[in-house]
Amino acid sequence: MRLYSYWRSSCSWRVRMALYVKGIEFEYVPVNLNVGSGRADNPMDTISAGEHRKAQYAAVNPQQQVPALEWREDGQVRRLAQSMAIVEYLDERFATPPLLPHSAFLRARARQIAEVVNAGIQPLQNSGVLAHVASIGGDHIAWARHFIDKGLTGLERLVAETAGAHAIGDTLTIADMWILPQLYNAEQLGMDLTPMPTLRRIFATASEHPAAVASHPKRQPDAP
Repeated sequence: MRLYSYWRSSCSWRVRMALYVKGIEFEYVPVNLNVGSGRADNPMDTISAGEHRKAQYAAVNPQQQVPALEWREDGQVRRLAQSMAIVEYLDERFATPPLLPHSAFLRARARQIAEVVNAGIQPLQNSGVLAHVASIGGDHIAWARHFIDKGLTGLERLVAETAGAHAIGDTLTIADMWILPQLYNAEQLGMDLTPMPTLRRIFATASEHPAAVASHPKRQPDAP
């Protein structure tokens, strides 16, 4: 399998983590999303477009986003994009260890937690949105912090209902894989996470998982 990835992308991190959890060998193909001002001191400095806007990558993913997974099957090249679709595909194709609970309710709850991040927080802090906010004179960092805080405040109450060591009991699921990069982003922005003890505990536990360590942004070949 070939993974088109960017070291700092939360979506890419989730897919890398799923691949490591499942023990799947893959080729890492870096796609640089940011060739702009290079302000390394600003974790949200993503104002310029990068390699994902080039025709070569658009042929892989017409949405020109990362991650994208590519493999050969039955003599054909298969491609998937969007981290939720990729992770669920990997979980269905490679059954062990499972990334969703056995209980129908808890499977739905794990998806709900993931979607709070996936649909409720992340789209408002994506590089394209922040670039637009900055382009019209807005404070893109304040914007990101506002929506992250709002989303995590609600998520803290939600995960408290099912959390053990992880978001759903004591086993790693997709819920943890969406929480982990989001909490990491919040930390990078210097946000106060003191009011979110359950999320902080889940983050600490998930961060120690071998797959999380191997897939961590700073351990990727394209990390600066």
